[in-house]
Amino acid sequence: MKNKIIIAVLLIFSIFLLGCGTSEEIDEKQVTSGIKDVTLTTSDNINIASTYFYNTGDKSVILLHMLGQDRSTYTDFALQLQANGYSVLAIDFRGHGESDLDYLEFSSNDWQNLKLDVKAAKEYLVNNNKNTVSIVGASIGANAALIFAAEDMNVLGLVLLSPGEEYQSVNVMSAASIYSRPVYLAAGLADSYSAISTTKIYNELSGQKEIKMYDSDKHGTDLLGSELNMLIVGWLDRLG
Repeated sequence: MKNKIIIAVLLIFSIFLLGCGTSEEIDEKQVTSGIKDVTLTTSDNINIASTYFYNTGDKSVILLHMLGQDRSTYTDFALQLQANGYSVLAIDFRGHGESDLDYLEFSSNDWQNLKLDVKAAKEYLVNNNKNTVSIVGASIGANAALIFAAEDMNVLGLVLLSPGEEYQSVNVMSAASIYSRPVYLAAGLADSYSAISTTKIYNELSGQKEIKMYDSDKHGTDLLGSELNMLIVGWLDRLG
């Protein structure tokens, strides 16, 4: 009888340990998954939703989406960048996705303040010891990236997908004449306004620059795919 009691106690204890082990495994997976949602607060007190794909090392990339979209359009590309050693912060611009405000009600000043969202993203990365920061922006996100980087000399490089000379009053030509660090531009030839604008911006830029024009009418993040993704990753790798 005594032996039966001991066996029963040991069995219960073993089940308890297995249960603890399962819980620890789940927690460890959550910790090591390398992805978490983060809320940023801008200097004008707007809450910006973002997803952080974190990694070891110093290299990092901010991802800026198109008008009317959100950070989810970059998920596959963010995972690819993360797999190649980058920490990645994809944000919802103010008025978009899960961030504060509604872009349908924006004034010209609201559009100009997109650069404050980029600033909050960069500060988050720097505060997390990611001091090598590049930015990938699409459409109006490309415009916001260029304007911000023209003012912040610590941005290592830019990738501009279908930039426009001006989107929603966000004009980039003055910024293009100032910015002198590496930039990679891509657009579709049949996306006529962006194709013309991309060429104008390219000609205005100084310093290291590359351009890729596709025989396509795709715009912004719609250009992303296996070919362009690999070109961008390779280009970022060469920045150091």
